[in-house]
Amino acid sequence: MKAIAAFCIAFSAVAAGPAFAAGIQMGHAKGHCEKSTLDSKPIDCTGLVYMHLDSNGRTSLQFITKRGVIVFSSVSTTQPQLEVFNLDIDAMTLGKRRIAANGKCTLQLSSDAKFFNQATCEAQYKGGGAAFLFKSDGSPVDRIDL
Repeated sequence: MKAIAAFCIAFSAVAAGPAFAAGIQMGHAKGHCEKSTLDSKPIDCTGLVYMHLDSNGRTSLQFITKRGVIVFSSVSTTQPQLEVFNLDIDAMTLGKRRIAANGKCTLQLSSDAKFFNQATCEAQYKGGGAAFLFKSDGSPVDRIDL
């Protein structure tokens, strides 16, 4: 978990830009993607990381794949119910490349946020798109606050 957290922090620092600083909330959920595609090609994922940066208000859902981390991010979030959290996607990070994107992610979680049950993300960007459906293995979220 520490290696994943360190990688995601470093990766998100690149994605977040110069405003990156302390004040980070993270949660790592174990599980798998039931359906996931990147540019219409299947891609497997083995975990999900939620991250919020206080310094710039940016929130991301990051899917851990064999090809690296696929990041969906936004500054616009809503929580219409205690167990439902939405991100209106305005950017994605693929490898070291941050690109403008348009889409939505929904995270279904327990009311105490100790469990991430499911996450879905769909977004389009110039030249492609991505869709992920992540299901938790039922274990509690590994939380890190920096």
